[in-house]
Amino acid sequence: MAVEKEELQSIVAKIESNNLKSEAYFAIYDFGGTEECYIYANKQGLELYAAELLKASLQSDDAHENNEKNIVPIAHNAEWIDGEIMIQHVELLKEIREKIKVEKPKDSFWNKIHQLGCIIMLLIVIGIFVIGIERVINWIF
Repeated sequence: MAVEKEELQSIVAKIESNNLKSEAYFAIYDFGGTEECYIYANKQGLELYAAELLKASLQSDDAHENNEKNIVPIAHNAEWIDGEIMIQHVELLKEIREKIKVEKPKDSFWNKIHQLGCIIMLLIVIGIFVIGIERVINWIF
């Protein structure tokens, strides 16, 4: 059951008129260097961010009909948005979930070099440790 366009517009207008942007706070933070993130927000911030996503939803039908590149910018530099991670746009898809193929980003050249460097350093440290143990044993005996 899809929500009608006029109803979505009404919801967005109601959210924006009932929330003071000066009281709203919304942020997305990285969870301690892992791939996990969390949202840190008050009620007003959540509602205003939801309104931004609903605005993107309102533009989806028009973008699909006009065969445009389906990228809709959302507020990311508003005074009520903070955090380490900023979502700057929404890329709208026409397909349903089962038909969506996600292309994961490939490792860059520098990421591969970094991984190789870490492995080499680990091997060097292990080699130095083994040589050190051998020298200590030879010194004792």
